[in-house]
Amino acid sequence: LRVENGNLYIVQGECQELRKKRFDVERLASENRELRERLSDAEAQLQAHHLAEITGTHTRSRPRTAAEVLEECEGEMDSELEELFRRNQTNLTHIKQEIAVMKGEQSTSLIDEAPTPVKAPQERDPD
Repeated sequence: LRVENGNLYIVQGECQELRKKRFDVERLASENRELRERLSDAEAQLQAHHLAEITGTHTRSRPRTAAEVLEECEGEMDSELEELFRRNQTNLTHIKQEIAVMKGEQSTSLIDEAPTPVKAPQERDPD
């Protein structure tokens, strides 16, 4: 009975070691799945890159800057922008003229309708 009792502790220790190993195996399997997914993503990107090289349609590795976009559209947008600026200038001039007319009407109408100032009675010095 004492021998079996001693073996019980040995068996419990082996059980704990096996649980640790099982946990390690599960963790390694999870890491393996994740690495396989990353590998398949990397392979897909590599294939897309090779395909782009073969067909000559390279995709940009970074977004274009505003200067690059303007440079690309330089010839196309100039005439449209000039027309837009001209229209805006005409509209702005028209609005300024309307404001000036409105201010002129308001100032004359306010002068006509303004009451005459009333003089306050002057107080006398009691001395």
